[in-house]
Amino acid sequence: MKIYHYTTLETLALILKNRTLRFNNVKNMNDPEESVTEDFKSSLQNYTFISCWTQNPEESIPLWQMYSNSAHGVRLESDTSFIHFDGNETNINGVNIVVQNVQKSFDCLEKAKFILLRQTNDNGDCHYHKVKYSNEKRIFKEDISKNNIEQFKFNATEAFATKNKHWEFEEEIRFILLGSNCEDVKMDDNWQYFYNRILDKKPFSANSVYLHLKDDFFENLRITIAPCMNEGEKVLMASLIHNFGLNEKIIENSKLNMRGEK
Repeated sequence: MKIYHYTTLETLALILKNRTLRFNNVKNMNDPEESVTEDFKSSLQNYTFISCWTQNPEESIPLWQMYSNSAHGVRLESDTSFIHFDGNETNINGVNIVVQNVQKSFDCLEKAKFILLRQTNDNGDCHYHKVKYSNEKRIFKEDISKNNIEQFKFNATEAFATKNKHWEFEEEIRFILLGSNCEDVKMDDNWQYFYNRILDKKPFSANSVYLHLKDDFFENLRITIAPCMNEGEKVLMASLIHNFGLNEKIIENSKLNMRGEK
């Protein structure tokens, strides 16, 4: 499935240089209600890392403004099939894996493990989530009367891929990594048991983690230049194309007409 990511020139430069994709900690997202429910408040945010895209192929003025330096950056076009998660430890249902190609560049992540949260839908098992938009807040456990965490019934998609209806215009596709500082974490018959164990552990101090990208991501990458990009920014864009050996044919100008900052 085609997906699109609005970002800045600086972030594009880092993606090309380091060949990595940043997963932001949910607590740093612009929606403070991310992964917050009436059941667990904000306790889940420290362990949740997300890469956000949109499935809308049409250019979005709000997304240009919000995520691309006021429409001075770029929009990346890729495909869900080019975002790879390597792992050799799965649960018995094969739904989730411990991801091996996460960059562990910080001391606090040296012994950390990251689990890819997958989704099973009508089309089978996939490694991304279509965000659901709802005003319902009590979405993590089914029976609010129980106070023993081991008894809670979890719905992963509802808890980690639900946003308020105010954000519905984003039409978001997201990839989700769940982290744990526990060295001895093993995949059990479902990720819920794993998550029960990390809630009492020390949360990560890192604001983000990075996923190593494979060659096919860059071989199939397309880039749209933001509608308000000025001449100086276009010089920087041309420098990135040259320095990283990109084919100029993958670059196209925005089809929108917007007035940039004076």
